[in-house]
Amino acid sequence: MRFNTLAAKIEEGLGAEFNLLTANIVGSSVLGKSILPKNKKASSISLLERAFKFGLGTVSLSSMRRASLTSRESSLALAQNLSSDEAVRLDFIASLAKAELGYCRAEYIKLLTERISKALSQDLLKSARYSAYGQSLLKGELSEALTTTGKATGSAWLRTVNTAINDAFQEGRLAGILRKGAEDPLVYKRPKNDACEWCKALYLESDGKTPIVFKSSMLRAFGTNAGRKHNTPDNTDWAPTVGSVHPWCRCTIYELPKGHAFDSSGRATQGGLW
Repeated sequence: MRFNTLAAKIEEGLGAEFNLLTANIVGSSVLGKSILPKNKKASSISLLERAFKFGLGTVSLSSMRRASLTSRESSLALAQNLSSDEAVRLDFIASLAKAELGYCRAEYIKLLTERISKALSQDLLKSARYSAYGQSLLKGELSEALTTTGKATGSAWLRTVNTAINDAFQEGRLAGILRKGAEDPLVYKRPKNDACEWCKALYLESDGKTPIVFKSSMLRAFGTNAGRKHNTPDNTDWAPTVGSVHPWCRCTIYELPKGHAFDSSGRATQGGLW
C-alpha cells in the first residue's frame, strides 16, 4: 500500500477520535463542523474554558486557597458568564491551541504511517491472510507501531495542552483583575523558585526578588512569544506576556493595587507609591 493511501486510511480511522479530543480541549465552536465518533459528544465546557473561568473566579485567592476549593465553589466559578471581550480572548487562545494540536495530529499520522509501512512486509501480509499465526504477528506489529508512536509524540501533545491551559488560566486572571474596574491596572508576575532564567530576567528586577511592574495593556500588546528567538536570558527576543513565556511556563499574573509597593523581600505591601 502506498504511503499516502495508508496515511489517508489511518486518518479516516482515527480522525473522529482526534476531532473529539480537540473539541474537548478547545471547544466545539472553535473546532467547527467535524465528524465525531458515533454515540459520543464533546464536553459542554472545554478544558480551556474551564481554565479561563477558574482563573477569573479565583483571581483574589492565594494558590493554597485555590487548591482547596469546595465542589460548590468550583461549580460557581465555572458557571460564570463571559463578557464579549473575555469570550474573544478565550477564542483567540483556543484558536492557537487548535493550530498546535493540528500539527501534533499531522506528526502523529505521519510517524504512525512510517512505522506501519516499515513493519508490514509483503510476506507478513500474505501470512496473515492464510494463518492464525500470521494474523497474530500482524496484530503484534500494529500494536507495537501504535505504542511506539504514542510514546514518541506524547510529549508534544502534553506540552501543547499544558501551555494552552496556562494561557487560558492567566488570561482568566487578567479578566478578573480588569473586572475590578481599573482602566489599565498595574500587574506583575512572580516566577517560582525553580523558574527558568528567561522568566526571572523578564519579570524580576536585578535584585532577583522584586517583580517588575507593567501596565496590563503593555503585557497584552506583547502578544505571544511563538516564533521569537530566545538564545540567552541577556540576548532574547522573548517578551513578558499575559500567558506563557514559553512551553510549560507557570508564572502567575497578579494585580498591584493602588497604595501598594514591594518590600525588601519582594512582597506586595500597603504604603507604597503605586
